[in-house]
Amino acid sequence: MLDPVPLLIDVGTDHAYLPIRAVSENICKKAVAIDNKKGPLEIAKDNIRKADLSDVIFPLLSEGLLNVHIPNIEISDDSIRSSEVAEAPCNDAMCISKGKAFITPGTDYAITIAGMGGENIMSILSTSPEIAHHASKIILEPQKNIDKVKLFFTENSYEILEERNVFSDGKYYTIFAVRYKIC
Repeated sequence: MLDPVPLLIDVGTDHAYLPIRAVSENICKKAVAIDNKKGPLEIAKDNIRKADLSDVIFPLLSEGLLNVHIPNIEISDDSIRSSEVAEAPCNDAMCISKGKAFITPGTDYAITIAGMGGENIMSILSTSPEIAHHASKIILEPQKNIDKVKLFFTENSYEILEERNVFSDGKYYTIFAVRYKIC
């Protein structure tokens, strides 16, 4: 469901398996592997290092997308100062500076959020709309509250591009590809 894109942002990366595979298979050139816990992020860093992809996959400690920004768009987080953006020499899709990821304006990127509850997914999209709304595609795999997630899409102007049910290890998973509808 993930089309080739210059940048992938994987939220809740855990072991960084998804960004490692996406970069290795040339689905993306660079990736940000986000987790909100230090332990899983250390595992992700180790896996990225073992895959010899430390120069193109960047682990980031963040609550959802809160530490991801696009300079020159309206940023709701007052803690981002223009000096931080200026110190982040962004080229070739994105850069990391002072624990924040800065996406080069105009970069095409996708977001993946998988393996967590629907309430968490909705919260992540709601607290960082400036990042979610600019993604070319968002791939989501909620573990529960699927009906609430679908209602959230409707109420928040996301269009469902594709919906798949996948059977794996004795369980069905629902996967969505969505994007924000520009009115």
